[in-house]
Amino acid sequence: LAADRNGGDYYFVKGDVLFLYINSNWTSANDHYDFVKQAVEANPDVKWRVVVMHHDLYGGHLENRESENRLLRLMFVPIFDEFGIDVVFMGHSHVFSRSHVMYGGNIATDITGNNYVTDANGTIYITTGSTCRPRGDVSPGSSAIAFDHVSGEDCIYNIIDFTYDTITVNSYIKDQNEPF
Repeated sequence: LAADRNGGDYYFVKGDVLFLYINSNWTSANDHYDFVKQAVEANPDVKWRVVVMHHDLYGGHLENRESENRLLRLMFVPIFDEFGIDVVFMGHSHVFSRSHVMYGGNIATDITGNNYVTDANGTIYITTGSTCRPRGDVSPGSSAIAFDHVSGEDCIYNIIDFTYDTITVNSYIKDQNEPF
């Protein structure tokens, strides 16, 4: 565990999944790098590596936040690429979005219109959109986005299942029985 004034990064393992919780308000790339390296090296046999953090890196729906997102991508994307992070769950923009498979800041696999990807060589970034009010005027999504759902009314939640072979993310609108 890496501690800092803001509460620090922490991780835990559940089954074959390494969950890394990153305090994206803390701006030390070196601290985050050391934390992820330590966690991955301490858990070499896990199948999946998942990051959870507050800030949205690729959602791109709020133009006034793009300079912040760009700086955060410069800090986090190289770390996630180096340590083979499978999926990153984020918030901040209050809009649901799922990226293409990203590597090196570029689209590694275009998954437009696909509900699944096989053998992804990179990371998928999901802005969970768990609250139903986007913050500010919503602009078009970035080119990194494969799917999004923008709504001022829909409250969204996700159910994530892990098996040895798959990560399944089902996203629901509150009070609807089928995932969207």
